[in-house]
This record gives sequence, structure tokens and C-alpha cells, in this order.
Amino acid sequence: VHLHVLLVAKAVGDGTGVKPLYEVHMEVKGMPFLGPSPESYLRHITAKECCGKPPVTFQRVEKVHRIVDVLRGTQHNGFPVIYTNAEGERNIMGVVLRQHLLVLLSTPRCLQPSSYIAEVSSRVATSYDVSEFTKPISTPGLSIHDVQLTPEQLDLYLDLGPYVNPSYYVVQEDASLSKVYTLFRTLGLRHLCVIPRAPDVVGIITRRDLLPETIDDRFEMGGQYTTDGTTMVTNGLAPAPDNAEGLSGNLLNRRSNRSNMPQSSSSPSLMNYHFGWPTMHTSIPIGQNGHDPK
Repeated sequence: VHLHVLLVAKAVGDGTGVKPLYEVHMEVKGMPFLGPSPESYLRHITAKECCGKPPVTFQRVEKVHRIVDVLRGTQHNGFPVIYTNAEGERNIMGVVLRQHLLVLLSTPRCLQPSSYIAEVSSRVATSYDVSEFTKPISTPGLSIHDVQLTPEQLDLYLDLGPYVNPSYYVVQEDASLSKVYTLFRTLGLRHLCVIPRAPDVVGIITRRDLLPETIDDRFEMGGQYTTDGTTMVTNGLAPAPDNAEGLSGNLLNRRSNRSNMPQSSSSPSLMNYHFGWPTMHTSIPIGQNGHDPK
């Protein structure tokens, strides 16, 4: 009986166009709702044709005044961070979130007077705790109007390198919009970077490559792995001790040891283990890292 009641209620709701309560709440909050499946015509539209252009990006070392202007002029949740090396090659370092920028601007200890990439910026990043970058769901969080900066602080610079997420999701520019739609639905994304078609393939990962025993065997045969932003060549490493359990065991032990470490201003917080860019030990002038003086 209850099943028949639900079926009739569902049919009446669909026939009259009455939206479910969940969708109504999302519309009231201004959150875009994506249905379970994309429209058929999206297969004929590419990501490049639909994406917002030009993208709003930041340089690695950006002036505080420009960051504040961008946050006041847009409602974007994430911003790609671009790094330009001495040869003029531009690379995407990662994506920095709006909420993280607001936290950094409200705690001026991360600001620096020079436009150089300095080692001190990474040390300052370790003074932050994960809880400072998270907000309870029940609270609206920081707003750009809550950030109060003096004219002197607006003339300072902020190194965004230690705060970007290097594991951002991307899609190639000629991907169909239906594929993009599916990615947003399945991964729960809020934004997605659209990049040009890549000229080469580094490799292919399958499900089997993610198994612990496969990773362990590859490590023993010699290869490369990245830990805390540092790439190590395993051919040159000393053999593991007899009581070790291989790479997977070592990584698990490392993770367990980190979780037991007390968090203080002098020890890295858990957030900093996600930083994918190592500390720069040489200062790079602003003209070389691509900062736009405007």
C-alpha cells in the first residue's frame, strides 16, 4: 500500500511540475542543480565553447591589492595559479580556493614586502592549521567584506605557491559537454579547468596499478615516486631494512606517524602535506615569475 502511495505521489508531482523539496532548497540558496543525466544535445558542444573566458587567474606571487579587487569583483570559488619560469614557460601550479584566500588575507602574517619567491613563505605556511581553512556547514564563512587591510598591507605581496591544490581536475578543450556534465555529477565538482589538448602522453594508469602489491613491486624494480612534493629515484636508494614491509608499508607507517605528531606552530600541519610544490631555495624576481604589475 505504501509503495502505491509513493508511486501515485511521484506521478502527480511529475505531472504537475512541482519540484521536490530538495531542489527547492537548492534554488533558494542559489545553488545550481544538475539532473541525473545530461541533455542529448550536449554531446555536440565542446568544453571550450561553453567555458568562461578569459579565466581569472593569479600569478604565484601576487599583489594583495589585485587579490582583493578580484575577490570583490567576482564570486568565483576557485582560481588557477600560474607560474612562469625564467625561460618564459607558463605552467599551472594548481587551484587556490576563495575561502583560503580570505583566510590568508585576514591573517597578514603570510604577507611579504618583496615580490620574490622566498623560503620564508613556505615556513610561514606551516604555521597554519587545517582547522583555520575549514568552516562549519552551519556558518556562512568569511566574506571579502570581513577582511580589513590597511593601505600599507594592500601594497604587500602574497606567495600563493604553498597554498594551491596541485591535484586539480582538468578536461581537454575538445571534450564533449556531456562528459563534463558527468564529471560534475559523479565527482561533485564546483569548477573544472579547461586546458589545450596535450601534445604527449606520460603514461597510462589502470586499476591494477593502484593495488598495494603492484606499487610495491614497481618500487622494488626501480622507478620514481613523489612524497611531500619531492621526486625520488628509487634506483639510487638504499634497500629497505629486513623488518620493512615494502613501499606500501613504509608509506602507511609514515602516515601513522604523522597523525600522531602534535600540531604546533613549529611543526607542519596536516594541510601542508598536500602541498605539491617544493620550497624554492633561490629568490626569483617578479619579472621572471610572470607577475603582472597591473
